[in-house]
Amino acid sequence: PVFMLLALALAAPTGKAAMRMAESLIKTNLPLPESIKQQFAALQPSTLHSLLKREKDSPYYKHNRENPLPYDVIIIDEASMIDAALFAKMLEAIAPSSRLLLLGDKDQLASVEAGSLFGDLCRIKGVLNRVGEEKAGVINSFLLSEEQHVVGIDSTLSAHLLAEHITELRFSHRFQGEEGIGRLSKAIIQNSETDIAHFIAHPTHDVQIDQQYDEKVFHSFIEGYEAYICEENVQAALQKLGALRVLCAVREGEKGLYQTNRKIEKYLTKQRWLDISTPFYENRPIIITRNYYSLGLFNGDIGIVRTIDGETKVWFETSEGGVRGIAPVYLQDVETVFAMTVHKSQGSEYDRVLLVLPDSPHLPLLTRELLYTAVTRAKTIVVIQGRADVLYQCAKGQVKRASGIAERFTLHSQIQ
Repeated sequence: PVFMLLALALAAPTGKAAMRMAESLIKTNLPLPESIKQQFAALQPSTLHSLLKREKDSPYYKHNRENPLPYDVIIIDEASMIDAALFAKMLEAIAPSSRLLLLGDKDQLASVEAGSLFGDLCRIKGVLNRVGEEKAGVINSFLLSEEQHVVGIDSTLSAHLLAEHITELRFSHRFQGEEGIGRLSKAIIQNSETDIAHFIAHPTHDVQIDQQYDEKVFHSFIEGYEAYICEENVQAALQKLGALRVLCAVREGEKGLYQTNRKIEKYLTKQRWLDISTPFYENRPIIITRNYYSLGLFNGDIGIVRTIDGETKVWFETSEGGVRGIAPVYLQDVETVFAMTVHKSQGSEYDRVLLVLPDSPHLPLLTRELLYTAVTRAKTIVVIQGRADVLYQCAKGQVKRASGIAERFTLHSQIQ
């Protein structure tokens, strides 16, 4: 197959997202020959910084316009998280003969830094899910159902530089589209106050909205952390920790990240599941908050503290499917991560999510993208603690950022 002859590279903006790419390749259920599956599994996704080979203590990269990446096909996941500066560096390092495939969710939060390039590209009118008439005919000849047929592109747009290059997935494989999580995510994107109000009044088996910030709801959710605390096997404990997460919209305040983490620690200590008398206490879940290139750890990586044979280490999963321990002395920039911000959760997914929203709707951070990102992190259950007016305000508010890249593409298409 041609695949065997191609040099492929897989990358993502964060270490966590890169690890998820590796997990997806290993667990793929695609009906492919075993030899192809083995080649997929052998691919090692990396962070974008690692792919471009950033020079130590420098803003420059080894791979650039003069020294492009040696790959035929480059696949980047979670592309909505890439800021403008890194996006530019990445494009400069790609040879003209290479193919670039960007994967992502245009409705998610954009990068923390400047730029919303992926979302802007996906919102160009008239080119989404369109192909030229000749290619449409070839594709449709393989589709038995006319309902699945693709539409040939409008002749007035056939000269657009992005014609035939932007495709939107119509069915979510993370959760069933007609289940509560799928319907709520659509209601958020469509700013449907009526549908959101329906979920508030009528909880489903997978969506619950608690306007009263009921302590029983909060405690019931965080009691799920007992599973990883009581699990002796480190790798199994990490996987059980990753099954659920509390998400916060903001860092400060009563409903913010810091106080929420302290509330969880206090409650789990009261249940005698934790002893938080030392900084790196047993079973403390931590998140790395900066890149440690020499350790192979990156901003967003999550580990747990365990003492084995009298030696305390922070244990992390590896992309090869194992675990490794790092002495705490090497890890100065870390935070407790029973709860994390919605921004930090990008590139991750959990079976169960509890979203804690501020009790005031008058915060600029409360946007449609933030609420949608939080809800779609959940695969089976999402619980939201937040007032109705805050939810409605989130659905109304949109991030007002534009990169200008869509206009540039359209302008160049018209000139040509």
